[in-house]
Amino acid sequence: MIGAAANLAFLNEQILGDDFGWRLGLQLGPFLDLLIMPMQRHIPESPLAAALMASGAHGRRGTDGLVLRRGD
Repeated sequence: MIGAAANLAFLNEQILGDDFGWRLGLQLGPFLDLLIMPMQRHIPESPLAAALMASGAHGRRGTDGLVLRRGD
């Protein structure tokens, strides 16, 4: 929701002009990445992702036995 609001503000010609808003959004991306990357180290993986990494499986064949299917 924050990204959608920022998109409306950055791309609105009446707020930032037609030639500046998209450049501001493009330049903010790397700075936001620098803020988010350290947080990524402290957030645990989902159980499915942890099981895939532990098994070393790749792609679809790795998830076949882990995903619960309905109707089978």
